[in-house]
Amino acid sequence: MTAIADMVEVVADALEKAEIGYSMNLIRLVDGVSTYRLRYDDGETLEFGSPDEVYEHVAQKKRLTQATAAIAAVLSQQSLAKRDEATKAEVRA
Repeated sequence: MTAIADMVEVVADALEKAEIGYSMNLIRLVDGVSTYRLRYDDGETLEFGSPDEVYEHVAQKKRLTQATAAIAAVLSQQSLAKRDEATKAEVRA
């Protein structure tokens, strides 16, 4: 595999693993006004006025989680590549 193909595989794997868990509950319905509680598996809890707002927030958090995972994977891969090059240079010396 080429270095780019390896990088793509590492990023794809990181994106796949960057899942978030959450639950949504209707916690209040007063005079036709709803309040929904969003609770992420990491403990973060938020309240919203509609399910659409909840799903929008979840989608945004998922995108950010995936982006963070992809960046971390790239940086980790680059770090490993630099370490391998340094090791090869030491062996040659």
